[in-house]
Amino acid sequence: MTYILLKLVFTILIITIPISQIFADERPQYDLDNVVIVSSSRIPMSLKDIARDVTIIEREDITKAPVNTIEDLLSYTSGLDIRQRGANGVQGDISIRGGSFEQTLILIDGIKVTDPQTGHHNLDLPVSLSEIERIEILKGSASKLYGPNAMGGVINIITRQNEKLTGSIDASFGDFGLRSNTLTFSLPLEKITQGVSFSKQASEGYGTGNEYDISKMSYSSSLKLENTGIDFSARYIDKEFGAYKFYSDRFPDEWEKTETILLTSTINHSIKSIKNRLSLNWRRHNDDFILDRSRPEWYRNQHTTDQYGIELQSSITSSYGNTVIGIELAKEELQGNSLGDHKRNRSGLFIEHSQILSNVTIVPGFSFYKYTDHDWEYYPGLDIGYQIHSDIRLYGSMGKSFRIPSYTELYYISPANIGNPNLKPEKAWTYEIGSKLSKEKFIFDVAYFVREGENLIDWSREDSESIWQVRNISELTTSGIEFELITFPAIIWDFDYISKVALSYSYLNADYSSGEFESKYVLDHLENKLVIKADIRYTNSINHTMCGRYQKRFEGDSYTIYDSRLSYTYNSLRLFFDVTNIFDQEYIEVGSIEMPGRWVKVGLNLDLFK
Repeated sequence: MTYILLKLVFTILIITIPISQIFADERPQYDLDNVVIVSSSRIPMSLKDIARDVTIIEREDITKAPVNTIEDLLSYTSGLDIRQRGANGVQGDISIRGGSFEQTLILIDGIKVTDPQTGHHNLDLPVSLSEIERIEILKGSASKLYGPNAMGGVINIITRQNEKLTGSIDASFGDFGLRSNTLTFSLPLEKITQGVSFSKQASEGYGTGNEYDISKMSYSSSLKLENTGIDFSARYIDKEFGAYKFYSDRFPDEWEKTETILLTSTINHSIKSIKNRLSLNWRRHNDDFILDRSRPEWYRNQHTTDQYGIELQSSITSSYGNTVIGIELAKEELQGNSLGDHKRNRSGLFIEHSQILSNVTIVPGFSFYKYTDHDWEYYPGLDIGYQIHSDIRLYGSMGKSFRIPSYTELYYISPANIGNPNLKPEKAWTYEIGSKLSKEKFIFDVAYFVREGENLIDWSREDSESIWQVRNISELTTSGIEFELITFPAIIWDFDYISKVALSYSYLNADYSSGEFESKYVLDHLENKLVIKADIRYTNSINHTMCGRYQKRFEGDSYTIYDSRLSYTYNSLRLFFDVTNIFDQEYIEVGSIEMPGRWVKVGLNLDLFK
């Protein structure tokens, strides 16, 4: 199977060369020079120079998409598996390329926000869609860059920094008592840029016990001096929701409330060819969970998790390329009535070098990391990119990654689940090859990868009447292929109505059999995912975005979801009409939790200073 897929990849790469000649003309080429990526390397690089598989969701894509949460936005990305337990960002898990949700590292402006208590809280993100400039998704091993948890990949959410006076109001209403409102402002004062955002979203719920109320607030500032920049942000999110069947079918009427506080500060200072970056952060997460709302004191978990981190890196530019060296120190503290009180420290050292020689990019690197309960470990990686044609780029990478067990996996005990304090860290080697063809009229990406994991952690049980227990799986090899084709019909056929069409597909295969045990997460990944998106422009003021995604699980059913957004713009006012799950498809993403059927929403966006 591996040989056949590798042969297919290289066949596609060979075919792309004559295709690029067929479509050649004198029109301006698709410009990649100004797209700067900060997630695929410790050294910011332009998209045309990177040697990894990186997906970028731009601000324009966010505005057009028929979504109002980060989770729904990411669900239309190839290789990503978003498994929600409710609607509109109440709670969801995210995995990349068949990895578990614990193996995905989440960043906000380069700051780690992954939760050490459980990956179920990773998407408790104190940032609204209106604050996001773009999202960068790095697929594959990234421990040489970011250390623990970056086994499946990294998602970096980059917030907006407006250098002029701006303000906007977003409001929407819809079925099931949906109401959502967001107010954002940016206020520049000479060398200081400031921004504030307030957001509230609530619904009565689309079914039994899944009502929710979510509030977000944020403040950010940026001071720009001659050789120094200082950024600061304070963010907060409060979620309260019915958690019907979230974690147990035996006790379905569950309830949960979470709070997240995130404070970050970053100082960037340049001295000639040396750039220094110091970042400080504190994240607090409160979790209050009730297993049965009819008797709240029978089983109630209340936990507070604190993370403190400091990172210092220096980048040196010379005739030999760019070199980055840095250190990270972090502390994690947990206090709770169920998991108990625990502390652990993390220390890390990372080094990366990038060299661009004519049409070849070489990026070796490695990291050393140590946890309180584990010895120092070495995690190397190598990325290579080769520009074989002005429009065609080949790339390949290999790297070792790891993940430390979460506190829930180690210590959790409930009537339905039991942890394991003797768990070993997960480790994996990942190998990838791919190609990117970029033309003015279309963009084509294809990639093939293999991840060889050992000591992988999973919840498993013997049968439906047994309790879920955590175990280390000895080995698991996951392989897959992905491709994405983006075309611009308005350019190809001089057809103004359809401005952009994107088609992506991903296939995954795992060779591990759970045997006598039922796997809860490791084997319950997507096997096939097909996504199509189209942007239609009826007039200069009326736009229509249509999205569809087909998903088939390795062990589960398949389903297809279609969403739509029709928008009308007049001066500073934009009105939109959304319909999600247009054909009222019945489907389940986690356990036995039914997802919402057709949902109609109407809303507006008003630019106050346009």
